[in-house]
Amino acid sequence: MAYENWEYSRALNDGENIRRAYLGYLGRAPSQEEIDAYLANSIDVPSDIKDIANSNEAQLYRLRPPDGSVPSTPAGPSGRTGQAPGGFDQTKWESDHDSMKYAAGGFLAGLTKPSEIKAMVESEAFQDRFGGATFDGKDKINFNGIESDGVPVYEVDVLMRADQAGDTSGGFWWGAGSGDSVSSPDPGDEIPDTGVSGDGDIVPSQNPLSAPVLAPPPNTFGMGPGGGGGTMGNMITPYNPLAAYSPETYVPPDPYRPPSYAAATPYQPGTYDAAVPFSRDEYVAATPFEAPTAADMAADPSYQFRLQQGQDALERSGAARGVTNTGGTLKDILDYGQNAASQEYGNVYGRMRDTYDANERNRFNAYQANYGNAMDAYGMNERNRFGAFGENERNRAGAYNTNEANRASGFDRNVRNAETAYNTNAENRYQAYTTNEMARLNENQTAEQRRAGAYNTNLNAYQNQQNYGLRAQGQQFDQDFRNWNTQWNQQRMNQNDRFNQMYQLGGAQ
Repeated sequence: MAYENWEYSRALNDGENIRRAYLGYLGRAPSQEEIDAYLANSIDVPSDIKDIANSNEAQLYRLRPPDGSVPSTPAGPSGRTGQAPGGFDQTKWESDHDSMKYAAGGFLAGLTKPSEIKAMVESEAFQDRFGGATFDGKDKINFNGIESDGVPVYEVDVLMRADQAGDTSGGFWWGAGSGDSVSSPDPGDEIPDTGVSGDGDIVPSQNPLSAPVLAPPPNTFGMGPGGGGGTMGNMITPYNPLAAYSPETYVPPDPYRPPSYAAATPYQPGTYDAAVPFSRDEYVAATPFEAPTAADMAADPSYQFRLQQGQDALERSGAARGVTNTGGTLKDILDYGQNAASQEYGNVYGRMRDTYDANERNRFNAYQANYGNAMDAYGMNERNRFGAFGENERNRAGAYNTNEANRASGFDRNVRNAETAYNTNAENRYQAYTTNEMARLNENQTAEQRRAGAYNTNLNAYQNQQNYGLRAQGQQFDQDFRNWNTQWNQQRMNQNDRFNQMYQLGGAQ
């Protein structure tokens, strides 16, 4: 449905109206971002919908082929190419000029049969652009008051000398039918000379005896039909500024969220393994003392020494007396030996008992000394081992605490660095946003200045053309009036001559 025929209901949401405009003019549903952008910068919804209806995308959608596809390489924003039909300006035909005449002409150009016009008017593409338009079957399209440049358009004659029964015509053109209310032609457009009346009827032949019938004299200069000044007296389309600059909404990033610190496994001290308890072989008592035997006594060095000394003394004494080898001397030696053995046994016994006791005491003392030394060495080794264990544990705990302190410090440092980098990136992102928005604003303002400058230039050129055209119209009017007056007088004279001739012929009879 066309923009001008939308019936807005206050009960409808503005976003729904935008969506319906997209579906009607662009053939697609808008994205949520597009709806939000319109609603955020909207002055009024009807104005927004008019912008949608006049967009390049809407023009391409209106000019899509019958199969509904979008032309891949449209020639210009309007899609109109080739030679403009009679009465159309070639420059406007090839540009994005979108008045009613040129928009409809893009659909109708080249059609010559009423049936072709009917099919086109009833087509989906035509109805999307001019919703509610109808064809009378012969030569007129009723646009039902759709506005073009602020003027409602109703019936427009689009075929010359149309024959509905024969489905023929003299070709496509754009003109007002009887009772039409249409906007004035675009400046510079030519109205084709059809040789027919506004309804397409042939002018009846004249009675040679009637008063001469000529075309009416030229209209008074500056007072043409409708009170305008002819084709040069029309106003150009008012300046339509670009949409106001609409900044995009800046979406800040989520706040920085530092990671959680993962604490280390709690320190686990080592378990001290106690030494095997001190143990030592029990003291083994010596074999009880045994009295010396004769062999032990004979082997005693002291006994042997004293025995030898006594025997030697007896032998020396016998030798001195010369009785060494006598029986008496030998008996003395034997008696001495027996007495010496009897006397010396006690001494040998005592010495061996003393030696036994001394050895046992020494062995027991050595056992006790060795036992004490072994226990001291055991205790010292255990003290050293326990001390080394404690030192190792202190070193392990110190290293654990140092590593954890370093790890926590490194974590905090990394988090600070990450937060700084995050904030820097966020700041750069915002700076880029503001830079882009300033560029967009400047681009919008520059484009608006360019368009306004071009419009003013065209307006000045148009005004100069108007002034030139008005002068030319005045000159042309004077010439046309003189020509008409000469033709009128000539036809009056010819008519009088014809009348007199017929009158004479009648009188002669």
